Amino acid sequence: AALLLPGSKEQRPLPTVPFVASAFALGFGAIGPYLAVREPRPEPIARSELGFFSRYVTESRLYGAGLVAASLILINILLNIGDVSAATADFAELFASSKLVHVSTIDFAILSIFAFDPIREDMARRGWWDEDAAQVDNTQLLRLLAFVAVPVLGPCAYLVARPALSEE
Repeated sequence: AALLLPGSKEQRPLPTVPFVASAFALGFGAIGPYLAVREPRPEPIARSELGFFSRYVTESRLYGAGLVAASLILINILLNIGDVSAATADFAELFASSKLVHVSTIDFAILSIFAFDPIREDMARRGWWDEDAAQVDNTQLLRLLAFVAVPVLGPCAYLVARPALSEE
């Protein structure tokens, strides 16, 4: 939501909000078709042009900080697993026997991979990525890779670190 809603105004051929909202329940199955056909919007946008939810919720540093905190809690839980080999074996068994675990795991991996383009587009919108450059410089590329290399935590950290949109 925080990456796609700022570029959603008059989005063609499909509106953004229904796909973003349904992605919370259906994951990539809901957002994938939208990502495939949407118009990229890397042009700068003023904060005043955003809708209420984007302007006051997803653009908030507090929103990003909350997501980072939740990500760190999940990482802490993973790091404090006592018997990693038993937990891995249990997960492998669940992955093989539970359709929910199987689909959720694959969905998580696909969503993590596909975060690359919306983050790059949002970076361009905020002046952190030059879409028109003939060759991308190392600073831009390393910044982008730093935010997409670590699933969940990286994109959440981006929401805290990204520059604010201009007011006008």
